[in-house]
Amino acid sequence: MPIANYLRTGAVVLTAALLGYNGYLYWSRPAGPVPVALQLSPAKIDFKKVELGKPVTGEFTVTNPSTTETIVIDTVDAGCTCTQAQIDQKIIAPGGRATIKVWYRNDITGLFVRRLTIRHNGTNNPTFATIEGKTLAVTADTAVNPR
Repeated sequence: MPIANYLRTGAVVLTAALLGYNGYLYWSRPAGPVPVALQLSPAKIDFKKVELGKPVTGEFTVTNPSTTETIVIDTVDAGCTCTQAQIDQKIIAPGGRATIKVWYRNDITGLFVRRLTIRHNGTNNPTFATIEGKTLAVTADTAVNPR
């Protein structure tokens, strides 16, 4: 791939600068977003009813619909200690996909809604994903007759 195409992809590039007699290397990214919008599927996961104290997991698929531009995921932030998220790859090639796995630890009864913030170099930065559901306390009645 010609260097000009590589630089246009938004991938991290290495630049060198000489300061005095010492050489320093810096990591930088071309300024501005790449002209492509990250796609997320599904945008929301509804866990419905979950049992208190039993963590639940789900997966989101992140797709790069471009045929020429690379999307770089900077962070996936769950915003809460009860929710954790992990992406399997941060650099998504043109036409590629990545998976975000999310875990929710439900220690409190009631409705919950948590939002993941996905920061990247696409035009729709940041992108948001949502998990929601209702945590139910386990009682003798629900253990025998789950609803």
